[in-house]
Amino acid sequence: MTISLISLDNTNEKTVDTFLKSLQSQDNQDFEVIICLNKKTEAKKIFKVIQRYKSFFGTRLVVIYNSKINNFQHNLISAFRVIKGDYFTVLNSTTNLKRYHISTLIKEVKEQSADVIEFKPRIIGSIKWKPAKRLEAEKEMKIANNQQILAYTFPMIFNKVFKTNLAKKLMKYKVENKNDTKFCLEVMYMLMFEAKKYIYLDYRIFKENLGSDVWLVSNHFLRTFNLLISYLKNSNIKLTQELTYAKYYFLKLILSGILSGTTFAYKNIWSEKNEISEKRSQLLIDKHFKLIQELESNNEFQVFTASNLYMNVVNNEVKALKNNWKNKQSKILSSLE
Repeated sequence: MTISLISLDNTNEKTVDTFLKSLQSQDNQDFEVIICLNKKTEAKKIFKVIQRYKSFFGTRLVVIYNSKINNFQHNLISAFRVIKGDYFTVLNSTTNLKRYHISTLIKEVKEQSADVIEFKPRIIGSIKWKPAKRLEAEKEMKIANNQQILAYTFPMIFNKVFKTNLAKKLMKYKVENKNDTKFCLEVMYMLMFEAKKYIYLDYRIFKENLGSDVWLVSNHFLRTFNLLISYLKNSNIKLTQELTYAKYYFLKLILSGILSGTTFAYKNIWSEKNEISEKRSQLLIDKHFKLIQELESNNEFQVFTASNLYMNVVNNEVKALKNNWKNKQSKILSSLE
């Protein structure tokens, strides 16, 4: 089997039904799909939906039920223990699929030999973002000789395909930060640390839906990056410059852009107003920018801006990183397109 598709975001029975129906109609069926469910989701209703597709998919449809921990990355590690494909990717049930999408993915996987294949991300939903490329495209690179990959890989898991042998190395890994999101930063970077070869392809296949129901708490992301940097130091892996750059890129640019850039149209969808008022509230945004201000005032950030080799590059993201924290306009993400 070529690829395992792992869906971590499965909270709605109708969404899961649409997702499985779309997978059923794919013109290439050389895949399995793993549905991860938590106790707090509509699990019973979703189980009934899944049963309707069992006769078609057979053993290619796997369900992981987590009755204790409501955690994307914990479920992802659980999925690592059962995947059968040569490669795997996170493909959430909120993704809209065309009948040729999986065949396009499989074709690309079979043409490449890299441990990690990264596609251009496209985020829709509460924000709209299609970022410019950050690495040379269509060039397979050894990560050991091209450490900039760790600085410039997009800090998210859902735009990447990994060889399954990387997942097998993390089957016993215990996720440190239990407060995570579908970005799965901790596991994503741990997979990248294990990888040898990487390639970036500057086109997107899937669009990831980042809804207003996603909690985006700045301190949780900061803790994740600090844990990863400590792991690198303790393991004597010389990638701290790269991860420190990735940390500030994510916190100051990506997260700031998402929190302050919820689209006007999305804010006016009646069904989303309660979620936005809670999870994209001005209070949460103000807390985020207070954290950014605190980070910028400490000695680590001063050393980072003065000595990190990636801060010497002349481009829009470095310019934005050097800007004062008060520069928090909603167009921050569009400046990176």
